[in-house]
Amino acid sequence: MSRSPTSPTFVAEFPLSVPRSCEGPLERRFRAGCHVYNGVLAEGLKRLGLLRDSKAWQAARALPKGETGSPERKARAQAFRVAAIAAGFTAYQLRDFAVAYRKGCWANDHLGSHDTQALGFRAYRALEQYLYGLRGRPRFKRRAQFSSMEGFSNEAVIRFRAGAVHWDGLVMPLLRDARDKDQWERDALACPTKFVRIVRRRLKGRWRYCAQLVQEGKAPSRGLIFAQGGTGGLDLGPSTLAAVTETVALKTGFCPKTADKAKEVRLLQRKLDRSRRATNPGNYHPDGTAKQGCRQWVRSVHYRQAQSDLADLQAGLSAERKREHGELANRLMALARDWRTEDVSYLSFQKNFGRSVGKRAPSQFIATLSRKAENAGGSLVAFSTRTTRLSQFDHSTGTYVKKPLLQRLHVFGGDAGAPVDRDVYSAFLARFVRVGQLDTRQVLAAWPHAEPLVRLPVSSLPNCKRRALRGLGGRKPSDRAVRQSKARSTKGDSGDVVGRKPESPGKTLVPTNGVLLVSSPAGIPCL
Repeated sequence: MSRSPTSPTFVAEFPLSVPRSCEGPLERRFRAGCHVYNGVLAEGLKRLGLLRDSKAWQAARALPKGETGSPERKARAQAFRVAAIAAGFTAYQLRDFAVAYRKGCWANDHLGSHDTQALGFRAYRALEQYLYGLRGRPRFKRRAQFSSMEGFSNEAVIRFRAGAVHWDGLVMPLLRDARDKDQWERDALACPTKFVRIVRRRLKGRWRYCAQLVQEGKAPSRGLIFAQGGTGGLDLGPSTLAAVTETVALKTGFCPKTADKAKEVRLLQRKLDRSRRATNPGNYHPDGTAKQGCRQWVRSVHYRQAQSDLADLQAGLSAERKREHGELANRLMALARDWRTEDVSYLSFQKNFGRSVGKRAPSQFIATLSRKAENAGGSLVAFSTRTTRLSQFDHSTGTYVKKPLLQRLHVFGGDAGAPVDRDVYSAFLARFVRVGQLDTRQVLAAWPHAEPLVRLPVSSLPNCKRRALRGLGGRKPSDRAVRQSKARSTKGDSGDVVGRKPESPGKTLVPTNGVLLVSSPAGIPCL
């Protein structure tokens, strides 16, 4: 079956049982694939440079864009297409170059026609995204970095047949779960296979192989119960997430277990740095900075072992992060089917909060939630922050007031009451964004019911007390004042939220697993 980009698609991953006799041929084929991919990428970069410098491309850029579907838009697209064909920069032209490149080098003994064509299309997709500014300049891959090979279709040289992956004489059965309690694997394998991807990962000094079957259709359900309706609002940060629905308001952090492992990663990185400096003293300046242009680096046996340990730890953290993202997305989908959030700049997150983003990957979580919402019949809508400015809006006065990033509380104007958490309030407002604009009438109508959910005690919000006090007072409190405030919070009305009675019949505080959840008596979902 050939690839169909319009039909629903999901990926089912299974570990492979690879005999010892197949490990050598697999390693050689991956090396050949890396060689061909780098060759096609080098040729594609040359053609891309010629395309950008051509007069036909410059003339096409000068044409008016027009509206979607208009004759001007179609004429401009046709001009770009003609310029790309003249420069040899199309998917099929690079595919033909990949086949010719493979026939002229040693990779011809290890690869076939279909997997070579897939490499050509793979290089073209990377170059196309670079051409249109969707990604950075694609990089050449080292042998250890090249980790996947795929067929062009399930009828190609890499194919799935009778519970095993076949690749030009190599037969590798799938390792399935004998229990398969929820019958997910059985239902996934019953769907038609579009194509097969073989992925390898380094674990404890050896390559471990798995098969990613790209199946046609919707992913089978694991017995999860998702909401049949409702709309929720999200406020995404580099390390926290606030969500508000009609009956629930919560604020939680991303990937607590993954963030706890950051100390182990840092210790291994420091160990590697000490070993590298001890074995290469001539590659550093007296002030400790590395000399530029040094190509000879001595790596000791202990260094390579620590490097392997760090790679194994990073792989485990990646799997744990993916699992935590899926669990949190499932919990949100149990609260509402449709979600709305701001289209934040993840590139800005990386530049300003690099360590936090590296540990928690908020963009990956949004992609997971979007996929699950689509499979459940819902949606995840991202709207512009320029037209909404939710963190600056105050519905009590109808005005916009800028706040510094340090201020984590929203203070209402006039006599609207005590301040609320800034992220939770923004998530509440996100529910009422329609077509990129905030509907203030719906906000005013929904606030009386949502106020008991959104208005949380300041001391009950995790990890925000010190920053909240600094944001309101403009001055960092002393340690003694903070200790006295903590002591009062454990005795006063805004203290122990577990042991005290709720202040109103419409508010129940349920802290679970680091998640502060506020829900109304109408329905208290368990997170």
